Amino acid sequence: MTDEPTHVSLEIKLNNAASNDPCEICGARTDPEVGPELFLAGSWALVCYECGDKYAPELLRCLLEYRNSYRDQQIDEIGEAQYALECVIARLSEDELRRVLEDLPPRALGHVRLTAARF
Repeated sequence: MTDEPTHVSLEIKLNNAASNDPCEICGARTDPEVGPELFLAGSWALVCYECGDKYAPELLRCLLEYRNSYRDQQIDEIGEAQYALECVIARLSEDELRRVLEDLPPRALGHVRLTAARF
């Protein structure tokens, strides 16, 4: 877009597709995520965070705070699940652990980190 407007109404909507659509206001890349994102009010036209900061900084701040708290919650949940898994693994005998690892699909091993001390 060549002429940027002086007033823009934005809103947060749940984006259901990660696309590469340009910002409706300035034409810059948006890199949206699935989940809450900034849109031009009354449309599904994506708006980049730079334009969001320019036209609705408080709305952008709310969106970023939500995203950060959501990621923190996910990290906490992953940490708890990993700890629980480590506790289960620690209670397995070496033979039981070998059987479990043999039964895993090969791609799952990329997500399993075990210390060499267990073998």
